[in-house]
Amino acid sequence: ALAAAAAAGRATWPGVDLADEELVAALATKMPPGLDDRRAPAALLALQLSDLYLATACAAGSVEALVAFERHLDAARPAVRRIDSSSSFADEVLQLLREKLFVWTNGPPRITAYAGRGPIAGWVRVAAIRTALNLKRGPTAQPTDDANLVGNDDDLELGYLKSRYREAFQAAFETAMASLAPSERTLLRLHFVDGLPLDQIAIVEQVSRATAGRRLQELRARLAAGTRTHLQSRLGVDGRELESLVGLLQSQLALSLSRILR
Repeated sequence: ALAAAAAAGRATWPGVDLADEELVAALATKMPPGLDDRRAPAALLALQLSDLYLATACAAGSVEALVAFERHLDAARPAVRRIDSSSSFADEVLQLLREKLFVWTNGPPRITAYAGRGPIAGWVRVAAIRTALNLKRGPTAQPTDDANLVGNDDDLELGYLKSRYREAFQAAFETAMASLAPSERTLLRLHFVDGLPLDQIAIVEQVSRATAGRRLQELRARLAAGTRTHLQSRLGVDGRELESLVGLLQSQLALSLSRILR
Protein backbone atom coordinates (compact mmCIF):
# COMPACT_ATOMS: atom_id res chain seq x y z
CA ALA A 1 0.00 0.00 0.00
CA LEU A 2 2.85 2.39 0.78
CA ALA A 3 4.50 1.55 -2.52
CA ALA A 4 1.22 2.27 -4.30
CA ALA A 5 0.97 5.63 -2.53
CA ALA A 6 4.45 6.64 -3.64
CA ALA A 7 3.78 5.42 -7.18
CA ALA A 8 0.52 7.39 -7.40
CA GLY A 9 2.25 10.57 -6.31
CA ARG A 10 5.12 10.22 -8.74
CA ALA A 11 2.79 9.34 -11.62
CA THR A 12 0.68 12.45 -11.03
CA TRP A 13 3.60 14.77 -10.31
CA PRO A 14 6.53 13.36 -12.30
CA GLY A 15 8.63 16.48 -11.83
CA VAL A 16 8.25 16.49 -8.03
CA ASP A 17 10.81 14.46 -6.13
CA LEU A 18 9.96 13.28 -2.61
CA ALA A 19 11.85 10.70 -0.58
CA ASP A 20 9.85 7.63 0.44
CA GLU A 21 10.76 8.21 4.09
CA GLU A 22 9.25 11.71 4.05
CA LEU A 23 6.04 10.48 2.41
CA VAL A 24 5.66 7.58 4.86
CA ALA A 25 6.19 9.89 7.85
CA ALA A 26 3.51 12.25 6.55
CA LEU A 27 1.02 9.48 5.77
CA ALA A 28 1.43 8.08 9.27
CA THR A 29 -0.04 11.29 10.69
CA LYS A 30 -3.14 11.03 8.45
CA MET A 31 -4.18 7.51 9.42
CA PRO A 32 -7.03 6.95 11.89
CA PRO A 33 -5.78 5.77 15.30
CA GLY A 34 -6.15 2.20 16.44
CA LEU A 35 -6.02 0.46 13.05
CA ASP A 36 -4.71 -3.11 12.96
CA ASP A 37 -2.47 -4.46 10.21
CA ARG A 38 -5.45 -5.93 8.36
CA ARG A 39 -7.40 -2.66 8.04
CA ALA A 40 -4.53 -0.23 7.66
CA PRO A 41 -3.81 -0.79 3.92
CA ALA A 42 -7.45 -0.15 2.92
CA ALA A 43 -7.57 3.00 5.07
CA LEU A 44 -4.35 4.22 3.50
CA LEU A 45 -5.53 3.64 -0.06
CA ALA A 46 -8.78 5.51 0.71
CA LEU A 47 -6.82 8.74 1.13
CA GLN A 48 -6.11 11.23 -1.68
CA LEU A 49 -2.60 9.89 -2.13
CA SER A 50 -1.52 12.01 -5.08
CA ASP A 51 -2.68 15.17 -3.32
CA LEU A 52 -0.92 14.15 -0.11
CA TYR A 53 2.26 13.52 -2.08
CA LEU A 54 2.18 17.05 -3.46
CA ALA A 55 1.28 18.63 -0.09
CA THR A 56 4.10 16.77 1.64
CA ALA A 57 6.60 17.87 -1.00
CA CYS A 58 5.43 21.47 -0.60
CA ALA A 59 5.94 21.26 3.17
CA ALA A 60 9.43 19.92 2.52
CA GLY A 61 10.20 23.02 0.47
CA SER A 62 10.37 21.40 -2.97
CA VAL A 63 10.46 24.20 -5.55
CA GLU A 64 8.95 21.89 -8.18
CA ALA A 65 6.07 21.07 -5.82
CA LEU A 66 5.43 24.72 -5.02
CA VAL A 67 5.33 25.54 -8.72
CA ALA A 68 2.94 22.64 -9.38
CA PHE A 69 0.72 23.74 -6.48
CA GLU A 70 0.06 27.05 -8.25
CA ARG A 71 -2.60 25.36 -10.37
CA HIS A 72 -4.71 24.84 -7.22
CA LEU A 73 -4.26 28.47 -6.19
CA ASP A 74 -5.25 29.66 -9.65
CA ALA A 75 -8.34 27.45 -9.53
CA ALA A 76 -9.40 29.17 -6.29
CA ARG A 77 -9.19 32.64 -7.83
CA PRO A 78 -12.80 32.72 -9.19
CA ALA A 79 -14.19 32.00 -5.71
CA VAL A 80 -12.15 34.88 -4.28
CA ARG A 81 -13.32 37.24 -7.01
CA ARG A 82 -16.94 36.51 -6.11
CA ILE A 83 -16.15 38.22 -2.81
CA ASP A 84 -14.26 41.11 -4.43
CA SER A 85 -13.99 41.28 -8.22
CA SER A 86 -10.70 43.20 -8.39
CA SER A 87 -7.61 41.36 -9.59
CA SER A 88 -5.44 43.11 -7.00
CA PHE A 89 -7.62 41.79 -4.16
CA ALA A 90 -7.37 38.23 -5.48
CA ASP A 91 -3.60 38.58 -5.85
CA GLU A 92 -3.28 39.77 -2.26
CA VAL A 93 -5.48 36.95 -0.93
CA LEU A 94 -3.51 34.27 -2.75
CA GLN A 95 -0.19 35.73 -1.58
CA LEU A 96 -1.42 35.69 2.02
CA LEU A 97 -2.56 32.13 1.51
CA ARG A 98 0.85 31.11 0.16
CA GLU A 99 2.47 32.52 3.29
CA LYS A 100 0.05 30.67 5.59
CA LEU A 101 0.33 27.38 3.74
CA PHE A 102 4.06 27.19 3.04
CA VAL A 103 6.02 29.38 5.46
CA TRP A 104 7.34 27.84 8.69
CA THR A 105 6.35 30.32 11.43
CA ASN A 106 6.14 29.10 15.03
CA GLY A 107 5.62 25.58 13.78
CA PRO A 108 4.93 23.62 10.60
CA PRO A 109 3.22 25.38 7.68
CA ARG A 110 -0.55 25.00 7.35
CA ILE A 111 -0.24 22.75 4.31
CA THR A 112 0.57 19.97 6.76
CA ALA A 113 -3.00 20.24 8.09
CA TYR A 114 -4.37 18.80 4.85
CA ALA A 115 -5.69 15.38 5.88
CA GLY A 116 -6.19 13.85 2.44
CA ARG A 117 -9.83 12.89 2.99
CA GLY A 118 -11.05 15.03 0.09
CA PRO A 119 -9.48 16.57 -3.02
CA ILE A 120 -6.93 19.22 -2.17
CA ALA A 121 -8.46 21.59 -4.75
CA GLY A 122 -11.61 21.98 -2.62
CA TRP A 123 -9.52 22.31 0.55
CA VAL A 124 -7.51 25.16 -1.02
CA ARG A 125 -10.67 26.85 -2.29
CA VAL A 126 -12.17 26.99 1.20
CA ALA A 127 -8.88 28.27 2.62
CA ALA A 128 -8.85 31.02 -0.01
CA ILE A 129 -12.43 32.02 0.77
CA ARG A 130 -11.73 32.27 4.49
CA THR A 131 -8.58 34.29 3.87
CA ALA A 132 -10.54 36.62 1.57
CA LEU A 133 -13.29 37.13 4.14
CA ASN A 134 -10.74 37.94 6.84
CA LEU A 135 -9.08 40.47 4.56
CA LYS A 136 -12.40 41.98 3.54
CA ARG A 137 -13.42 42.52 7.16
CA GLY A 138 -10.31 44.65 7.64
CA PRO A 139 -7.38 44.72 10.07
CA THR A 140 -9.51 45.66 13.09
CA ALA A 141 -11.80 42.64 12.76
CA GLN A 142 -11.17 39.40 14.59
CA PRO A 143 -9.50 37.13 12.01
CA THR A 144 -10.26 33.48 11.48
CA ASP A 145 -7.91 31.38 13.60
CA ASP A 146 -5.25 29.70 11.49
CA ALA A 147 -6.35 26.41 13.00
CA ASN A 148 -9.69 26.95 11.26
CA LEU A 149 -8.21 28.26 8.04
CA VAL A 150 -9.68 25.44 6.03
CA GLY A 151 -12.81 23.33 6.18
CA ASN A 152 -15.13 21.17 4.10
CA ASP A 153 -17.91 23.59 3.17
CA ASP A 154 -18.47 27.05 1.75
CA ASP A 155 -21.10 28.33 4.20
CA LEU A 156 -19.00 31.44 4.83
CA GLU A 157 -18.95 32.31 1.15
CA LEU A 158 -22.69 31.80 0.76
CA GLY A 159 -23.48 33.86 3.83
CA TYR A 160 -21.24 36.68 2.69
CA LEU A 161 -22.72 36.77 -0.82
CA LYS A 162 -26.29 36.69 0.49
CA SER A 163 -25.67 39.59 2.85
CA ARG A 164 -23.74 41.55 0.22
CA TYR A 165 -26.35 41.30 -2.54
CA ARG A 166 -29.58 41.05 -0.55
CA GLU A 167 -30.33 44.78 -0.72
CA ALA A 168 -29.68 44.95 -4.47
CA PHE A 169 -31.93 41.94 -4.99
CA GLN A 170 -34.71 43.48 -2.90
CA ALA A 171 -34.51 46.77 -4.81
CA ALA A 172 -34.58 44.99 -8.19
CA PHE A 173 -37.51 42.85 -7.11
CA GLU A 174 -39.49 45.85 -5.85
CA THR A 175 -38.89 47.66 -9.15
CA ALA A 176 -40.20 44.64 -11.04
CA MET A 177 -43.23 44.44 -8.75
CA ALA A 178 -44.03 48.12 -9.31
CA SER A 179 -44.55 47.44 -13.01
CA LEU A 180 -47.49 45.09 -12.32
CA ALA A 181 -51.09 46.17 -12.60
CA PRO A 182 -53.21 46.28 -9.39
CA SER A 183 -55.20 43.23 -10.53
CA GLU A 184 -51.98 41.28 -11.03
CA ARG A 185 -50.73 42.20 -7.57
CA THR A 186 -54.07 41.05 -6.15
CA LEU A 187 -53.69 37.68 -7.84
CA LEU A 188 -50.22 37.27 -6.33
CA ARG A 189 -51.49 38.33 -2.91
CA LEU A 190 -54.25 35.71 -3.00
CA HIS A 191 -51.72 32.99 -3.74
CA PHE A 192 -48.59 33.94 -1.81
CA VAL A 193 -49.95 35.90 1.17
CA ASP A 194 -53.44 34.53 1.72
CA GLY A 195 -52.42 31.03 0.66
CA LEU A 196 -55.54 30.30 -1.38
CA PRO A 197 -55.40 27.19 -3.58
CA LEU A 198 -55.96 27.50 -7.32
CA ASP A 199 -59.59 26.34 -7.08
CA GLN A 200 -60.50 29.19 -4.72
CA ILE A 201 -58.44 31.73 -6.67
CA ALA A 202 -60.34 30.73 -9.82
CA ILE A 203 -63.65 31.41 -8.06
CA VAL A 204 -62.50 34.83 -6.81
CA GLU A 205 -61.14 35.79 -10.22
CA GLN A 206 -64.13 34.23 -12.01
CA VAL A 207 -61.97 32.22 -14.36
CA SER A 208 -61.23 28.54 -14.84
CA ARG A 209 -58.66 26.78 -12.67
CA ALA A 210 -56.38 26.31 -15.69
CA THR A 211 -56.57 30.03 -16.50
CA ALA A 212 -55.74 31.01 -12.91
CA GLY A 213 -52.75 28.69 -12.93
CA ARG A 214 -51.54 30.01 -16.27
CA ARG A 215 -51.81 33.63 -15.11
CA LEU A 216 -49.82 32.88 -11.96
CA GLN A 217 -47.13 31.14 -13.96
CA GLU A 218 -46.89 34.07 -16.39
CA LEU A 219 -46.66 36.58 -13.53
CA ARG A 220 -43.87 34.63 -11.85
CA ALA A 221 -41.95 34.48 -15.14
CA ARG A 222 -42.35 38.23 -15.68
CA LEU A 223 -41.23 38.97 -12.13
CA ALA A 224 -38.18 36.75 -12.49
CA ALA A 225 -37.22 38.32 -15.83
CA GLY A 226 -37.75 41.85 -14.49
CA THR A 227 -35.73 41.15 -11.35
CA ARG A 228 -32.84 39.75 -13.40
CA THR A 229 -32.87 42.77 -15.73
CA HIS A 230 -32.84 45.32 -12.90
CA LEU A 231 -30.28 43.34 -10.89
CA GLN A 232 -27.93 43.14 -13.86
CA SER A 233 -28.32 46.88 -14.41
CA ARG A 234 -27.50 47.63 -10.76
CA LEU A 235 -24.54 45.28 -10.41
CA GLY A 236 -23.13 45.17 -13.93
CA VAL A 237 -22.52 41.41 -13.81
CA ASP A 238 -22.54 38.99 -16.74
CA GLY A 239 -25.14 36.33 -17.45
CA ARG A 240 -23.51 33.36 -15.72
CA GLU A 241 -22.64 35.27 -12.55
CA LEU A 242 -26.11 36.83 -12.55
CA GLU A 243 -27.79 33.43 -12.66
CA SER A 244 -25.60 32.27 -9.77
CA LEU A 245 -26.59 35.29 -7.67
CA VAL A 246 -30.29 34.91 -8.45
CA GLY A 247 -30.15 31.24 -7.53
CA LEU A 248 -28.31 32.09 -4.32
CA LEU A 249 -30.97 34.64 -3.33
CA GLN A 250 -34.08 32.67 -4.29
CA SER A 251 -34.80 32.06 -0.61
CA GLN A 252 -35.56 35.78 -0.31
CA LEU A 253 -38.33 35.63 -2.92
CA ALA A 254 -41.15 34.44 -0.68
CA LEU A 255 -40.20 36.92 2.07
CA SER A 256 -40.11 39.75 -0.48
CA LEU A 257 -43.52 38.87 -1.86
CA SER A 258 -45.10 38.66 1.57
CA ARG A 259 -43.61 41.96 2.71
CA ILE A 260 -44.51 43.92 -0.43
CA LEU A 261 -48.02 42.53 -0.95
CA ARG A 262 -49.32 42.80 2.61
